[in-house]
Order: sequence, then C-alpha cells, then structure tokens
Amino acid sequence: MKVPLKRPLNLFSKLRHRLSTIKWSLLLITTAMFFLSASQQGCNWTVSMPPGGTGVGPPLGGSPPISSPPPQPLAQVTIPTIPPLVGVGSPSALLGIPSVSALGLSPIATVPNKKKGGAANQGNSSPGGGKTVKVSIKKGTPTATDPSGFVFVPAKLNIQKGDTVVWSNPTAVNHTVTADDGSFDSGDFGQGKTFKQTFNQSGVTVTYKCQDHPGQVGTINVA
Repeated sequence: MKVPLKRPLNLFSKLRHRLSTIKWSLLLITTAMFFLSASQQGCNWTVSMPPGGTGVGPPLGGSPPISSPPPQPLAQVTIPTIPPLVGVGSPSALLGIPSVSALGLSPIATVPNKKKGGAANQGNSSPGGGKTVKVSIKKGTPTATDPSGFVFVPAKLNIQKGDTVVWSNPTAVNHTVTADDGSFDSGDFGQGKTFKQTFNQSGVTVTYKCQDHPGQVGTINVA
C-alpha cells in the first residue's frame, strides 16, 4: 500500500504562488519605471475613467483625470553675434585709400569752361546757355567813318544758344541796335534805357549797327 506524498505537493504549490507574486511585482515595477521615464522626457500622459468605473476595480465616482506633471520648458540658448570686420564692405578701406572727405575735397569737382577770346566773352554768358550778357554804349575816339566816336563795348560777343544780350545807353544821345539781316531792331532809345534780344538759333553770326551812327557796329557769334 502506497502512502500519498503530500509534502512535495505543498512545496510546488508554494513555489508557484511565489513565482506569480514575483511576476506581477516585476510587471508593476516595469510599468512604473516606464511612466516615470516618459514623464521625465516631456511626454504628457492622461488617464481618464468614465463615471462609474470600467468594471475593473472600484469605480472612481467621476474623479478628475490623473495627469502627469507639465513638461519643463526648454532652456533658451543665446547665440552671440559676431561683430563686423573693420573695413569690410568698403574697398577703399581695405586697400587703405583715404576717402574724399578725409582729403578735404568735395565729392564732385567742377572745372569752369573757359573759352578763348578775352573781351569777347565779357558778361554772364556760360556754356549752359540761358544767361544774360551786357553790352554798353560808350563814347570813344572819333573816326573818319563815325565822327561821333560812339562804340559798342564789347563790340564782339561769343554766346550760347538761349542767351540774352542786353544793350544799355548811358550816353546823352539816342541810339539804335539794328541787325543787318533785319532779325531785330530796337528803334531809338535814349539815356538810361535798355534793349534786349534773346538768340535761340545756334551756329549763326549776327552783325548789327546803330542807324544814327554808321561807325558804331557789333558782331554776335551764337554757338
């Protein structure tokens, strides 16, 4: 007759119970470590339960959802700015060439246009045109052609297109400014009076005279 072995059976039962306990403990520890690691990395886990529970465990009774702590904001990193290099963007500075202002010069230097001809260019005429040139009537030395001795000063003009010539009479007698081609005629104008004429055609030469004094003549060259 065999006697049943109850001791070995109890040993195996206790061993299974302990292994089951260790298994669930490891599962709980692993789950807790997972959620802890995810929370530290900024993951937002929210667990919510409907009112009355889900049938597993006691109902939560509408308690608020369990949320993980809010993620921490990332630290701002400030990138320092690099100061500009001295002379970059200025070729003259890179080559060591002084600026125009440092030399005391104006940015644009203009050179006056001087024409030859001396007294023939007297007045305010310039290559730009549109200027006023003055001619005066004076008493000169009497000649056989004109015993009165009156002359135009200057008697010869070089002007530009668009310039205006103004004749003035400071003498006590009347004079005229009459073009030989008939393009203009002042008629008699007395002491203190003036006559002016604008020349709008370039490349011409106009000769004129005083009809009261045959030797009183003048020439105008329009460039």
